[in-house]
Amino acid sequence: MPARVEVEGLRETIKGFKQAGGEANDLKDAFNRIGTHVANTAKQEAPSDTGKLRSKIKASRRQNQSIITSGGTTYHRYVHFGTKYVKANPYLYEAVAKETDWVAKQVLIEMNQLIESVF
Repeated sequence: MPARVEVEGLRETIKGFKQAGGEANDLKDAFNRIGTHVANTAKQEAPSDTGKLRSKIKASRRQNQSIITSGGTTYHRYVHFGTKYVKANPYLYEAVAKETDWVAKQVLIEMNQLIESVF
């Protein structure tokens, strides 16, 4: 089950922003800044022997969300979800939980700045 932060009314706000002439790339940049912050928190939460797992944690660049991933290693899912022999270390979920309040506030700040730039 993915960890999520949902902001009520965001879809309608984005729709209004676009109708007012706002650019999709501006939205992508805003969500990338937010996602990068959460990805950096996930890097701090992730265990590190060689640093490879941490180096693979990234934020996506989308216009209505940010997705944090840690693919690119053969073992990332075993570390995060655990196995029969290894205790789970859900570093991605922990990062989202730790940053939930910040994300909600930052989405409002970013959207307000984008809306002000259009009007």
